[in-house]
Amino acid sequence: MKRALWLLLLLPLWTACDSADPDSPDGDPIGGDERPSLFPVERNDLWGYINADGQIVVQPEYFAARDFVGEVGPVRGRRNNSNFWGYIDAEGTLRFDLPVDEAFPFAGGLARVRVGGRYGFVDTEGRYVINPYFEQADDFSDGLSRIKLNGRYGYIDRTGALVIEPSYWQAEPFVGGLALFEDEDEYGYLGPDGMIAIEPQFDQARSFSDGLAAVKVGDNWGYVDVTGSFVIDPQFISAGDFGDDLAPVRTENQWEYVNRQGQRVIGPAYDEARTFSESRAAVAVDGQWGFINEEGTFVRNPVFDQVDSFRGGVARVWDGERMGYVGPDGRYVWLPE
Repeated sequence: MKRALWLLLLLPLWTACDSADPDSPDGDPIGGDERPSLFPVERNDLWGYINADGQIVVQPEYFAARDFVGEVGPVRGRRNNSNFWGYIDAEGTLRFDLPVDEAFPFAGGLARVRVGGRYGFVDTEGRYVINPYFEQADDFSDGLSRIKLNGRYGYIDRTGALVIEPSYWQAEPFVGGLALFEDEDEYGYLGPDGMIAIEPQFDQARSFSDGLAAVKVGDNWGYVDVTGSFVIDPQFISAGDFGDDLAPVRTENQWEYVNRQGQRVIGPAYDEARTFSESRAAVAVDGQWGFINEEGTFVRNPVFDQVDSFRGGVARVWDGERMGYVGPDGRYVWLPE
């Protein structure tokens, strides 16, 4: 599968601001915060799964496959002259298939599916828990899913009941008990009861990560805690999310990393920089991507055209349109094919 089509399978939902692009093309990871245990690979235009050691667990025989989260993974195949989406286990056995247009990894015991442009959720037996009704839906996070109805965002619980009415033109999923929203060009945060937890007051903002959120006041970015109090005063040209207690920021032309006190830990050296995940961060130099550790040492020099962040012990990397995987030491566990 070509890289462009693979990225369509991972296409992120709306992002509220233009700070660091810390996880593009990852965007909001499909499967929520849960880490995959098996990973899709392509061979001869067919897809199967490998483990984090690069060993084939499910032979490539499907037209498409997505991250394997929990006990099953979503695949697209063909049977009796008809295409289908279904879920297979780690032995490659088809647990169930569904008459849907698209299927996504499980998150929190439920999986999103798309039918005729509407989204719903099924359980691990393939039974609808929430019928396809919503124009858009996210994986459940903090027990709630961001949904879209009539062009506006709201939130449902795991039964499908509306917890927060769809009344926001722009809103993000709940992270750490708070959800970013926009009101009259200012950004604030909602609590899970739908009440405003942090009043809209920021010119731009990002969702919370590791208990802190990047917010912009005037021309500069800083970080607030869950009470809305600044823990790092606005001073950065751009700012990304915290991960592993470090965040990518830009005070000059190049990106660097600061700790939770705002102190520089890794000096400015990168044209682009993403959030740390599993003690590794993707950084770009001269248009090529590599990975650094928390000391700023390259574990893999910038040689890739594009990369994803580490999830489940590996990271997807691209050499042109060929996709492979590397481990924490930066070595290939699956060569690009």
